Amino acid sequence: MSLKAILYCRKSTDTEEKQERSLEDQQFELEAIAEREGIEIVRVLTEKKSAKAPGRPIFADMLSLINSGQADTILCWKLDRLARNPIDGGTISWILQQNQIKSIVTYDRTYLPTDNILMMSLEFGSSNQFVRDLSANVKRGYENKVRRGEWPNRAPYGYKNDKNIKNLKVVKAEAQKVQGLFELYATGTYGMKQLAKLYGVHTSQIALRLSRHVYYGMIEYKGELYPGIFKPVISKELFDQVQEVKNGARVSPSRSKGLTFPYRGFMTCAVCGCMLTASRKRGHLDYYYCTNGKVGCTQHKSYLTEKQTDALFTEALEKIQFDEEIIEIMYEAARVRHENGRYSGQQTLDAIQYQIHQLKTKEKKLLQTYTDNLIDKDLYTEEASALQKEKRILQTKHRNYAANADNGLATLEHTKEAFLASNNKLYDFSAADPEEKQKIVENVLWNIEVKDKKPLCFKYKSYYEVLANAPKNGDLAIMLPDRDSN
Repeated sequence: MSLKAILYCRKSTDTEEKQERSLEDQQFELEAIAEREGIEIVRVLTEKKSAKAPGRPIFADMLSLINSGQADTILCWKLDRLARNPIDGGTISWILQQNQIKSIVTYDRTYLPTDNILMMSLEFGSSNQFVRDLSANVKRGYENKVRRGEWPNRAPYGYKNDKNIKNLKVVKAEAQKVQGLFELYATGTYGMKQLAKLYGVHTSQIALRLSRHVYYGMIEYKGELYPGIFKPVISKELFDQVQEVKNGARVSPSRSKGLTFPYRGFMTCAVCGCMLTASRKRGHLDYYYCTNGKVGCTQHKSYLTEKQTDALFTEALEKIQFDEEIIEIMYEAARVRHENGRYSGQQTLDAIQYQIHQLKTKEKKLLQTYTDNLIDKDLYTEEASALQKEKRILQTKHRNYAANADNGLATLEHTKEAFLASNNKLYDFSAADPEEKQKIVENVLWNIEVKDKKPLCFKYKSYYEVLANAPKNGDLAIMLPDRDSN
């Protein structure tokens, strides 16, 4: 009578590269052991959770299956995959002693009810002590890094972790957004809800970023501040201004009156990189100008009138306009090419499917060679891993081809409508009130870089970037917007 086993695989919530074996590799190896030893696998359970404390739901499911008599064996890579804490370790030891399970099978040995329980307890105890030692070492490592001015964990928005310098490195595009966020909020004219809508994030993220000392070069650790040796994104003075606004000490009169400046937050000074803000003069005239957040900008006193600003944004919208007759011609040409390409696409899918079938046959032959002891374990593992990797690549390619074949015509229809809809933006804009203009601009643009009252660069959101850069008599299929990047 064969053993009935639960195959249990676990990895912690740590990063993949720090794992000794992935869940997929664990399962693959254990299934090979089960086949070789004649063990019947009744359930495969995988869990992505640390075992340093009790409370794993999948682990609990495994115990329930054992208690109900549905399984009498556990297959796992090593004992530390089952438990790294004394409570779970004790539970496993107890059900083995009580013959609720006949064995625990790992890659290098089998544990039986008749074994010396002291050895199993020692292994579980070693796993628990490893977790405790690791925790102490991590904390000590954090404290040492902080004292040296090095960022101790995952990089915040605006930075990335650079392994070469073992510290933070500025991500220019993100850092500019952080800087703009601080500059806008420091004016006292924007609330957090407005900024959350402007930047496309939740209000809680805006509040978190505006409170982080890291952006002016400090590390906050256990309630204390330590100077970092990485490049700051903003000045300490700007950070302090923002905290004053948050505490209600500085609020712009225009914000309290509920004035709408449709273009505020959508223009950047090309000289210093600061945002342009706005104010109202003589009760009805709007003027836009550089916030001069870095002090000393030559553009600070160069004011854009409301009329001049309207012209800038009208020019930006004109760049995404297309002649409707050309749009229709491009659509028809692309549709015909799509229909003609379907047969070729199916041939490609069939070829990929045949390659996948061939790889599966090779996998079966390789496993048979290994179980017949014709090759050693290291060679088998290396070859099996290479075959699986190649198969995953082909399966992904097959899915992508199939999706493109199914969605190609629908995408063309979507693109045609997108080109037509972009034309309406300009018509809507010319007749819109300030709040409606703000919504149109927010939908289309990230910002306009301005110098000497003239636009140097229009930065569109990805969907409209394609339209703005497309030739007016181009090919619709080539100019397809990347919908996944919206």
